[in-house]
Amino acid sequence: MASMWVNAREMAQMAPPERNRWVDFLRALSILAVVFGHWLVAAPYIDSSGAVQGGHLLGILSWSQWLT
Repeated sequence: MASMWVNAREMAQMAPPERNRWVDFLRALSILAVVFGHWLVAAPYIDSSGAVQGGHLLGILSWSQWLT
């Protein structure tokens, strides 16, 4: 795990100084939002027997369709 941060630090030092880190942060945040959104739309839940079930959020909650 520590070597990952060392590698990230080295790559950051190799980047040109005019690189906008704020834009990089927003890109990373956007990717995380997309991944979380795709996971959420799968609508995983635990049924009464304790088994994990999967639905589709857009079919279960039609009001959520505007989010797409």
